[in-house]
Amino acid sequence: MSALFEDLKTGLSEVSNFLDGERKGYKVNLPAEIDVKAIRKDPEAAARAFLIVIANNPKAVIAALQPPKVKRKAVGKG
Repeated sequence: MSALFEDLKTGLSEVSNFLDGERKGYKVNLPAEIDVKAIRKDPEAAARAFLIVIANNPKAVIAALQPPKVKRKAVGKG
């Protein structure tokens, strides 16, 4: 897998942990002022829809974007 994908995967895992209440090791920076009007002008329709989903159900977005965990079967001798 590409380094970019691995970075995104790591980031999603960290967001999931943060949302689950793990705060140690994370630093959250919020801007002093947010220009909501400018932000609302920028995204296209699909991006706006995605932002709405993120705002209303971030855990669903994280679950949807994380690849499924593969269960590996132990191979026995015999």
